[in-house]
Amino acid sequence: MKKLLVLLGVLVVVIIAVLFLNKDNREFLTIDINPSIGLYLDEDVVKEVVYLNDEAYMSLYNKDLVGKKVDDVLEEILDVSLEMGYIDELSYDNLINVTTYNDEEKDNEELNLRIRTKIENKLKEKKVQALVIQNGLNEEIKGEAEKYGVSFGKMLLVKKAIDINSELKEEDLVKKSVRSIQSVIQDKSEKVKESIKDTVETLNEKRIEETKININNIKDQIVEDISGGKDKEEITEEEVEEIYDSVKEMIIEQGESIKEELKNNNETIKESIRNRLNIR
Repeated sequence: MKKLLVLLGVLVVVIIAVLFLNKDNREFLTIDINPSIGLYLDEDVVKEVVYLNDEAYMSLYNKDLVGKKVDDVLEEILDVSLEMGYIDELSYDNLINVTTYNDEEKDNEELNLRIRTKIENKLKEKKVQALVIQNGLNEEIKGEAEKYGVSFGKMLLVKKAIDINSELKEEDLVKKSVRSIQSVIQDKSEKVKESIKDTVETLNEKRIEETKININNIKDQIVEDISGGKDKEEITEEEVEEIYDSVKEMIIEQGESIKEELKNNNETIKESIRNRLNIR
C-alpha cells in the first residue's frame, strides 16, 4: 500500500510537471490590425485569447475562439475586421502586423511566416488587398536583446508589454520571466474587458451599422462613376456587385506593385510602414 501511494505521488508530480511545461511551451503571437489581439497556440489550436485594446474586445467578445484551429480563428478575425471597417476592402493601404514571440529565432521566423501566409491567402480569397508584415525586422530590437542578454522573442514581448503600458520600464521587464511579462499583457486584456463590458454590444452594433452605410454609399458612388450614364434604377444588384468586384480587383493589382517594391528591398517604404505602426 505504501509503495502504491509513493507511485501515485510520483505520477501526480509527473502529470503536473508535464502540464506546466506544455503550458510554458505554447506559442504566442499578436495580430495588430486594430483590433489588436493575442493568441496562445498549441499545435495550431487556439488555447487562449488576449484582447489588447478596446477594438479587439468590441469586435470579438461574442466569438468563441478558444479550442478552434488557428485557420478558423484567423478567418473570424478578418471577417469581423472587414465587417466593422477596420480593414477597408476598397483600399490598398491596409496594414496587418504579425508578431511572434518564440525564444528560438528560427522557430519565431517559421511561425511568423506561417501565420502571415495564412492571412495573405485568406485575404486573397476575399479579394482584399493588405500588406501583411512582420514586426521585428529591424536590427535595433536584436541589438537590444543582445545588450540585455535575453532572447529575441523575449525582447519582442517586452516591447509589446511597454506598448500597452507606457509606465513600464524596459530594464525592469527584461529581468522578469517570460510568464511574468505575459501576465502583464493578460492583465491589460482583463482591464480592456472590464472598461467596456457594459456598452460593448451597443458599440459593436453601431460600428457594424456605420460600416454598412459607408460601404453602400461607396458602392453608389462607384456605380454612378462607372455605369456609363445609366439611371441607378436601371442597374441590377448583380451588376452593382460586378462593378464593385472589378474595382476591388484593380485595387489588388495596385497593391501588388507595393509588395514587389518591398521584395526589392526598398528601405524607404519599409521605414515608412514601421513609422506608421510605431515599430522600433
